[in-house]
Amino acid sequence: MDFTVENILIPADHPCFDGHFPGHPIFPAVAQLDLVLDHLQRILDQSLTLSEVRKAKFPAPILPGTRVHLSLKVQDHTAFWKIFADDKIYSQGMVQFIKSLL
Repeated sequence: MDFTVENILIPADHPCFDGHFPGHPIFPAVAQLDLVLDHLQRILDQSLTLSEVRKAKFPAPILPGTRVHLSLKVQDHTAFWKIFADDKIYSQGMVQFIKSLL
């Protein structure tokens, strides 16, 4: 299954920018993985847990107020993701997930 979520705003007032990094805020890798997980859960309509990050690259920083798109390709319990805008790739990789027990 292939999905694209368009025009995701990374709000300038997101709490992660407070400490990452003062004076030069960027959207942390862990927040990007959380964005991927959040959209996987919405698309698959179930509670999930990331069990493994198999591959991850973060070639460009996401700054406060940036609008991005998220591309997801889901196969079994694996998701390939790409966060991008226009011709710029902010991050991409592969994660494995399991259905949450809670």
